Amino acid sequence: MEKRKDVYSKEYIFKNGCIVDIMVWDTRQLFLDNSPHDGLECYAFFHPYEYKAEQLQNGALKPIYQKEVGEIHLVKGEYGSGVIAHECAHACIQWLEMSGLNISANEESFCYELGMIVSKFWTWHYQILDETIGMS
Repeated sequence: MEKRKDVYSKEYIFKNGCIVDIMVWDTRQLFLDNSPHDGLECYAFFHPYEYKAEQLQNGALKPIYQKEVGEIHLVKGEYGSGVIAHECAHACIQWLEMSGLNISANEESFCYELGMIVSKFWTWHYQILDETIGMS
């Protein structure tokens, strides 16, 4: 866990080495000032990183591997299990797309990674965030 200017952050590493950053902001104002929420009225947001793709001879696009998937931004005390699952699902879908994988053909990989990222978030939340930022 890293503490910098009122944000707590954690990396989740997918099985192919791709990374999503999870950030919990101390206040809504810090969230609004520092996250790329695009003016949305929200307390949680997944910001996907753009990725490049090469065009194959048949016209199809093949994503070029990059390590960073995106960022999940949250406001302390303003999320529950549904919000976490929702934002983590966005991250997993982005990871599949960036990896050149079709979600319906890779349903088990999607479900596995979604379960892992949600589980690791809540482990981090209960073991570290509760004690550090007083959410218990």
